[in-house]
This record gives sequence, C-alpha cells and structure tokens, in this order.
Amino acid sequence: RLVTTDTVSLYYYSCATNSFDGTFVMPIESVGSEYIIQTDAQSDLVVHEEIRDQYTSAFLVVATEDNTKVDITPTVRTISGHEAGQVISLTLDAGQTYSIRSHYGEGSRDLSGSRVVAADGKKVAVFNGNTLTTIPNVANGGVDHIFEQALPTFAWGKHFAVTSSNGRKRDFVKVTSSADGNRIKRNGHTLTTLNRDESYSFELTGWDGSCYIETSEPSMVYLYNTTFRDDPSGDTGDPSMVWIPPVELKIDEITFCTFNHYAASIEHHYVNIVVERKDIRRVYLDNQLMDPTVFQPAAGNHQYYYTRRWIAPGIHHLRCRMGLMAHVYGFGEVKGYAYCVGSNIIDLRSQLYVNETPSEVLKSGYYACVDDTLRFNVETNYEIRNVRWEFADDNQAQGQSTTHAYAHIGDYEVTVFIDG
Repeated sequence: RLVTTDTVSLYYYSCATNSFDGTFVMPIESVGSEYIIQTDAQSDLVVHEEIRDQYTSAFLVVATEDNTKVDITPTVRTISGHEAGQVISLTLDAGQTYSIRSHYGEGSRDLSGSRVVAADGKKVAVFNGNTLTTIPNVANGGVDHIFEQALPTFAWGKHFAVTSSNGRKRDFVKVTSSADGNRIKRNGHTLTTLNRDESYSFELTGWDGSCYIETSEPSMVYLYNTTFRDDPSGDTGDPSMVWIPPVELKIDEITFCTFNHYAASIEHHYVNIVVERKDIRRVYLDNQLMDPTVFQPAAGNHQYYYTRRWIAPGIHHLRCRMGLMAHVYGFGEVKGYAYCVGSNIIDLRSQLYVNETPSEVLKSGYYACVDDTLRFNVETNYEIRNVRWEFADDNQAQGQSTTHAYAHIGDYEVTVFIDG
C-alpha cells in the first residue's frame, strides 16, 4: 500500500529471466467491484519442455477493504481444479490477494471473459495476463510473461483509437464485450457481433498504422506486441500487452517513465499519442510544444490524429488541455514492455457527452469553431423516457442524441433535462 502527500503517477514492472513487462497502476479511487478478464489466447506450442506448466493465462485479485466477499467465475478449468463456470467464492481482507491460473492441458487455456465481482460495492484491483506465451502462436516463437492492470467495467467505453507499434511488422488487437448483441466495427465496417464476456481478435499491421473501433455496447480493448521472431528485424521485442483506453477517458496531463532493468536491456522506447484533430497544436511533450505536422489522421475517424515518437529513457511529461490518450512501449533483445500512461477513469454508465467526450472530463469547457456541428448525447444505467436540451442560444432539441452548431462566437452553457 502506497500513500503519498501529493498526487503521483505509479507504474510497476516485472522482470524475470528473459521476461519483462510493465503496467500503469490505478489509485484506489479508480478501481471497482466488477471486472471481466482479458488475456492472450495462450500459445500451445511449448518452447521449453522443462517449464511447460508455466504456459497459462492468469489473473490476480487484490482487496482494498477488510471482509471483501468476492465471486470469481472462470471461463476455463483452473490449475487448482475448478471447472469452467464454477463460481469460486472467497473473503479477503485489505491487502490480501487471490490468484487464478488456467490449467495446463487439452483445450483452451484463455481466461478471457472470466468474471470477478466484489459484493456490496467494495473495491478490488485486478491484474490480468499470461505467465508465459508467444504472440502469435507460431513454432519457435519467443515466449514472455505479459500483464496489465484490468479496467473496471464501469469505465468500459464504445470508441477506441488504436495505434500500432513503431517499426514493427504487426500487433494484435483484442476486443471483449460486456453485453450480448455487441456489434464490433473497425473503420466503419462490421467485424462481428459478440455476446457478454466474448472476445474477438484481429491483426493491426505497421502499414495500417491505426484503426478506429466502435462498439454498440461497452467494451474493453487490448493491444498485444508480438514475439521477436515475428518481426523482420528478428532480434528485438517479445510479447507484451497494453490496454487501450476509450476516447471517452482522455487525460489532460500526466508524468510517466520508461522502463528498463540491467537484466532487460531495453534499447528503444516509444510513446504513441492520440488527440482530436483540433488539438494537434496544443500538445506538449516534456514542456515543449509538439510540431503539429508530426500528427496524422487515424484510420477510420479523421476526427482523431496520432503520432508515434521515439523517446529517451527516463521521466517524461505529456500535456494537452483538451485531453489526450497515450501508451508507452519499448523493445530490447528478446524483451519488450508496454503500458498505458494513464487515463481519466470515470463511470461511463451514466454520462453526458459532447463529441464523444464525457461532460465530467470537460472541466474547463469544450472549445469549437463557429458552425462546427457538435454531437450531444446522454447515456444512463436506467431507462430514459424523455430528454430535452437547451443550448443557451434560443435553440432547443429533444431526444437522447442530437446535434447543434453555434452561429456566433460566445460562451454557451448547455442544459439537459432527463426524465427517467
């Protein structure tokens, strides 16, 4: 348990023999009581027979309060003998942990879709990944452990700008659904429909550079880096995973660091940054205004622009008043890491949105040009009967979603009335 007298960014990395990865760590205020696990599909090609039982997916639950009752429902058989669908009930005190690993044997060892629910709204932190895997599942692929802190389901979103890794042949993207009938679109084209707890994966090539994912129900997205044997260079990198925050959870400022270790020798560090097109002239990296020409439009939605930048080892600072999304990653000899730099984690189940940005994030307002079409919508976790919008320029609108454009320069306070 870490307690500070001022706000900090907290990151954690794990280094083992020929294995390395890192994660962003959420404050207790941001963790939740319900999670859906996402891990790699788990390779079944054993590279090292002497540690074949290490080839599993896994997750870890950490309690933040005493007497926390937790129900865990795995999607596959666990190493301790619990069958898929069998509820594991336990009680944890603050600081106590419980770990789950998939069983090594025939059949799937992917714990994706497993559920963790803490009773009475008590908060738990969850870390998910794989104890050893290769990505993709190819013969003689380099193996690595991968992990990332899981995002509570209340903060899952519907819009994701995903960027590929700098200088790599390809990455893999995995989407997990929180509800039935979830339509998954990539760059406007439907990929599949998922039910609750189901996942779908696809390849994102370095040539693609980026993609835009839209889902009809709240979802979670992870990006997976591949084994060094999958890349043309054939000598740097290895599997790692990073969660991609939905665009609804943009953050305006963050201090972050790169990862390294004498046993890891990470040689190349990068940061991928995503902002709205109107904000490409407002992004600061290490207190230096970034050149807007380094940003390019994201495939599938040119409202968002991105850049992939090499950064020096050490501590860095990112800032954009209207919000940004970013993740950091690095590659060394048969090792790699990746993690999200941070996110404005809020409850997205009940929010007002302006151009996909939650009103809770818009602390200093939303800036737009005259005659820009703005999209307003409201989402709640209860049934809505009627919604009325007042735009402070003598215009009104009805409906859960609407659009409006202002004809004159000024400051406008938008009011919405929700009849539930």
